[in-house]
Amino acid sequence: MVTKRYNIGAFYEFLNVRSRLWRLEFQVLVVAACLGFGSTLIFKVRQQLVLDDAHAGTNTHAKAIDALDTLTFWVFVSGIYKDHRAKAEDYYYLTFLLLTLGLVCERQAINWLTNRSGCTYNKLQKFIELDLRKQADSEDWPVRAPKYDIGRYAEHYFLHDFEDLKARFQESEKDSTGKRKEAKRSSAGEIRDFVPHNVAVRIKAVITFSVKLAGRCPDLNIDDETQATLDAWD
Repeated sequence: MVTKRYNIGAFYEFLNVRSRLWRLEFQVLVVAACLGFGSTLIFKVRQQLVLDDAHAGTNTHAKAIDALDTLTFWVFVSGIYKDHRAKAEDYYYLTFLLLTLGLVCERQAINWLTNRSGCTYNKLQKFIELDLRKQADSEDWPVRAPKYDIGRYAEHYFLHDFEDLKARFQESEKDSTGKRKEAKRSSAGEIRDFVPHNVAVRIKAVITFSVKLAGRCPDLNIDDETQATLDAWD
């Protein structure tokens, strides 16, 4: 039977394999691209020696040119020779350009699967809160700068895991990374790399209502009696 823990473990294992393969492919790409320029260096040196002999009207560098030709032959046989003809050379650069773009796309996909490109609980909470405060200022809410307090979210959150969410809202990037690695090593199989969609929707709804209530947002249609009660509580 396929359980949730199995799916989580398989997800992380597959992601780990993709990350390792990406590093290997990137290293091979860099080495292969650099090896191709070895034949370019040989070609430039040989070309210069031929020009020197032509200008001097001698055969001084004949042995050196023969040695370079022999070296070029073995470079060609080894499969790392880069054709220096203008039209043929374009295929070399185009091939490595496409390979590089493919690796960039794969790296972005890995980053997205790992932590949604860095969207932690802390950043999600701050983004939502700041957007609402910007909205309060632009729409001229009665209270445009409500007191910042993560604890007030608890008044409108009805699940048992608020203290855990509150701790994650206050985690630094270093703490979040450390606990994420620790969670991966544990048998619990907890997902800490990114905020699950259903949790993100719940967080946004709670923060939005809390901030709008604290700012007396006109969308809530608060009557005078309720507003007086809220002012007294604040």
